[in-house]
Amino acid sequence: MSGSQDYIVASDGERIAVDSLDQSFNYNADGSLNYIQVTHTGANYRQSYTYTSGKLTGISKWVKQ
Repeated sequence: MSGSQDYIVASDGERIAVDSLDQSFNYNADGSLNYIQVTHTGANYRQSYTYTSGKLTGISKWVKQ
């Protein structure tokens, strides 16, 4: 892989250029962001969001589904 593209390393060790992929968003019933998902080489990867008392408190690594 070459160029100036930034890559993340997903939970399975796969290097993914997340910013160059289409991203889909999933929301919780209260309207807060649940996760972002991308598809890379036929596999789906998600980054999930955690909330405490309505405030964002955590963002997961990218995890293969």
